[in-house]
Amino acid sequence: MTRNLKLELAYDGTELHGWQWQENAVSVQNVLSDAVFSVTAERPVIYGCGRTDAGVHAKGYVCSFTTESGVPTGKFVGALNNYLPDSVVVKSCEEAPPEFNARYDVTSKTYRYAVYDSRVADPFLRNRAYHHPGKLDAGLMARAAKEFEGEHDFTSFCASHSVPGSKVRTVYSARVSEEGGLTVMDFTGSGFLYNMVRIMAGTLVEISEGRITDTVAQIIENATGSAPAGPCPPAGST
Repeated sequence: MTRNLKLELAYDGTELHGWQWQENAVSVQNVLSDAVFSVTAERPVIYGCGRTDAGVHAKGYVCSFTTESGVPTGKFVGALNNYLPDSVVVKSCEEAPPEFNARYDVTSKTYRYAVYDSRVADPFLRNRAYHHPGKLDAGLMARAAKEFEGEHDFTSFCASHSVPGSKVRTVYSARVSEEGGLTVMDFTGSGFLYNMVRIMAGTLVEISEGRITDTVAQIIENATGSAPAGPCPPAGST
């Protein structure tokens, strides 16, 4: 009997090349596919809820696949984790309706970008947060972030080699707060363009520094680049 399984993963992406399958590199999908094969002797198509860049981490990543295996869901978690590297963990496994697809049924995604502002870098945060040597104004950044919310053309906030097609996306919430010595930026939306979250974060940092004087609304409106967005900071803290 064909079963449709829904997994929730957590992974440290420091040494992984994102979610998407890679021919010449190790990705989350690569190692998960190998683990599924080891448990079921099958190589089903594994659908992920979205792509993540190399170096990006995840706390609640959802994926799904179909299988003929009769291994109970309760044992699937331990069985898969037995074959996965320490950087990738299956948190849960459950039966999903036949029509469920993690890629096409996702309703929202939340990304977090963290920054620590300190004169000296912290080696324990180097793969978890972006080091910024100057003090950030979290209040100013929070006010600016609100202008990301809503449905907009985010052409100004995606990589130049982003995939063709509409750049219109809906951001449900964009928040900036201070937590445990970090300035954290949380973005929730229907979906995001390539590098969009990191460029949004970089823009807020530049606004805090005074390097960008245009408002976020002006940058969105001037998608031709006359009001450019900020740089794309490194991955590893999203």
